[in-house]
Parts: sequence; C-alpha cells; structure tokens
Amino acid sequence: MPNRNQKIEQTAKDIFFAPFTITGEVTAGFVQMMINTFDFIGQFILMFVRAMIFILKGGVRLNTLIQQMSFLGADSIFIVVLCIGFTGMTLATILTQQIESLSYGEELIGGAMLWSMGKELAPVLSALIIAGRAGAGIASEIGTMKVTDQIDALRASAVPPIRYLVVPRLLACIIMVPIITLFAAIVGVYAGYIAVHYISPLEVSYMTYFESVKNFYEMDIARSLLKKSLIFGVIIAIVGCVRGFETKGGASGVGRAVTSSVVTSMILIFLADVLITIVKL
Repeated sequence: MPNRNQKIEQTAKDIFFAPFTITGEVTAGFVQMMINTFDFIGQFILMFVRAMIFILKGGVRLNTLIQQMSFLGADSIFIVVLCIGFTGMTLATILTQQIESLSYGEELIGGAMLWSMGKELAPVLSALIIAGRAGAGIASEIGTMKVTDQIDALRASAVPPIRYLVVPRLLACIIMVPIITLFAAIVGVYAGYIAVHYISPLEVSYMTYFESVKNFYEMDIARSLLKKSLIFGVIIAIVGCVRGFETKGGASGVGRAVTSSVVTSMILIFLADVLITIVKL
C-alpha cells in the first residue's frame, strides 16, 4: 500500500512539474539554437574577411582557380539550364492559359517572362541548384580533408588553409554563378517562347513575343540579376567552406556537414533574396 501511495505521489509530482520541464527544455533548445546561429554568423564573416584579404594580396593560384571554376561552374551549367528551361516553359504556359481566358494580353507575355526570369526565378533557382550540387561538393571535399587531418597537415606545412582551400572556391563562385545565372535567364526566356509558340494554342509569334521583351527590358533587370547572383555565389562558397571546416566524426560527420551546408545555403539564399528585394540594393 505504501508503495502504491508513493507511485501516486510521484505521478502527481511529474504531472505538476511537466509544464516547467517542457518549458525549460524548449528554452534551453532555443538558447542553444541562438548560440549556434551567432557562432555560425561569426565564422561566416571571419572566413569571408580573411579570404578577401588573401584575394586583395594576390594570394590566388591560377591553376587551382581554373579547376574550381570548371567544377563549380562549367560542370553545373547543364543541370541549371535544364531546370530553368523547363521552369520557363511552365511559366509561359501558365501565362498563356490565363491570357487565353481573359482574351487579351498576348503582347505582354515576353515582358512578363523577362521580368520574372531576370528579377527572381533565374537568380534564385540557379543559386539553389548550384548550392545543392557545388555547395555540397565544397563541404564534402573540405570535410573529408578535415576528418583525415589533411587540414592540420597544411597548417604544419605553413600553408594557410583559407588561402589554399577557401580563396579559389570563393573566387570561382563569384565569377561563375553570375555567368551561369545570366545564361540561364536567357535560356528561360527563349524556352518561354518555345512554349507559347509551339505548344500553346495561342501560337504567339516571334515578333510579338520578342517585341514585348524589347519593350520591357531595363538595365535594372540585368543589375538585379547580377547583384543577386553575386551575393548568392558568396553565400554558397562560404557556407560550404564553414560547414566543411566544422566537420568532425568521420564519414557520418561529412554527411552531416554536406546536409547542413545545403540546407543553410538555401535558407540564406531566400533570406538574402527577401532583404535585397525589400531594401532595393
């Protein structure tokens, strides 16, 4: 009987203190998340600044830079163009369906495609695809070097890991991401024409579509595309490097670093996109 009373009393205590326990765990988790966030921001800024110092000093090996430009840029262009092309065809088809139901606005399709691709779709989608491919590759490569003590070997050989590993990847992303994005935007606009001319029942003519593109074109579209893609390129490179340098725990740690790199890059790309659009950088 005493045992039963003790169990009842213990259960009552657990029920009474449960809200406080849950609140404490949630609070501790939130505080830890904030600590990790500020720690990552600090590492991101520090790594970017140190890499820029090496770049300004001219500490870049040309052959390594070209190799990284090929891996991060040239090898990514096919999948980026393929995805943006299909997106352009889909968007153009949706526009023609709406215009068909309204019975006017055929002359606006080209301009709408140009603005959509140049201002938003091409920069964001290209960055997300490159983050998923090249950003993951950066984190995987550096993470593998970290868990196999190759980075420590570089330090022991008086070779700064930032100059040897981060600088060429950062420069490659700064150069290649805007180029790929610009090319993808052009492909997206042309893919839209294929959809509205050959697939849509409206059969919008070449003259109508590209006259609209010409009328709606502004230098602000190109500036917005290049600014966004440049910032996204920096995000992809630095996030991949930071997560790679944080790697620990063997092969499983490399896998976690790759996943964390891709997820963090995507979140920061969307956040940067919102901020750039709001403040009109």
